[in-house]
Amino acid sequence: MDKASFLQFKLFIAAKIKYNYTIQVNYFRCGNDPIPCYRILYCFARRMLVMLDVKSENKKRRNTKGFTLLEMLIVLAIITILAVIVVPSYSKILRESESKSDLSNLAILNRSTVYYRMDIETADPFEITTNTNEFLMGELVSEGYLSEVITPLAANATFEWDFDTAAWSYYVDGEATGDAIIENFTAHIAESSIQYDTFLATSTTWGSLSNLYKPNTWNGYLEKLLERGDVESNVRRDEDSGHNTIDYQNPYSEKETVVNYNDWTWFQNRYEAYIPPAILITNEDDFAPDSTSSMLSDNAEYLKGTMVIYKSKTGDVANEQAVVYYILEDGSKSDSYSVSDVLD
Repeated sequence: MDKASFLQFKLFIAAKIKYNYTIQVNYFRCGNDPIPCYRILYCFARRMLVMLDVKSENKKRRNTKGFTLLEMLIVLAIITILAVIVVPSYSKILRESESKSDLSNLAILNRSTVYYRMDIETADPFEITTNTNEFLMGELVSEGYLSEVITPLAANATFEWDFDTAAWSYYVDGEATGDAIIENFTAHIAESSIQYDTFLATSTTWGSLSNLYKPNTWNGYLEKLLERGDVESNVRRDEDSGHNTIDYQNPYSEKETVVNYNDWTWFQNRYEAYIPPAILITNEDDFAPDSTSSMLSDNAEYLKGTMVIYKSKTGDVANEQAVVYYILEDGSKSDSYSVSDVLD
């Protein structure tokens, strides 16, 4: 576009904007070639729009704000609160998981030891009090009863052989965690098909002995699942040496017998081959944890090491009030535990 045409175009725009004049200009010239006016206006308008868009975008960028210091502090406070809540919970869950795993390994360790002691034909190293825990566990590994030495997962925890109870115990920070025999029994129970909720919902009444299991009663439910397992048939197992499905043995007699009876004297006289049993389910008053009867001490030889599951027969006692304990070598009772501690 030559200078004259460009000047004409500027005057046209200025007059149009300031005075709104209507000026009929059909062509501008660019060299010798005429250019229609509408094309010039169109290009100019596009250029103006581009410039306006750029200014608008720059303005938006100037108006865009980042996080203020207050907002950052609030976010950090929320993250800190969540950390305080979540981290301890996770740590607790991890510790409980490690503890459960260790108790499961404790059950494996005790079962392996029982099998080893049943098979050994020489002097029993588990009766020699000078033998260390490392030596005894190494003996189980070398004889093929364990694939490797079992090490607790929990921090500062150890497995130690208790010569008095003839069972491995689980120690944390040098202190025994609960009762080793009860924990051993609990670990065995965890492998069974017994469901605590189902046990609570079962009838609270006592089922008398017959040629069939009575799983619709509290004692019959426990007996069937401990002795036969979760099978459809209620036909009673008939095995001379006794048996239970969780491989739990009396630490003294090494019997696996499950006794479901409320007249111990009658049972003792008739089934001597089964005693001392591994587990006794009963509502006989002499077996109540607070009973002062001498019956247990008088029959200690036939009851020592027996795990007792007891519920009073007085009134309609809820199943959750059943207790579990074991009988010591002299016929005395260990501390009793709620059945929920064992089955749940």
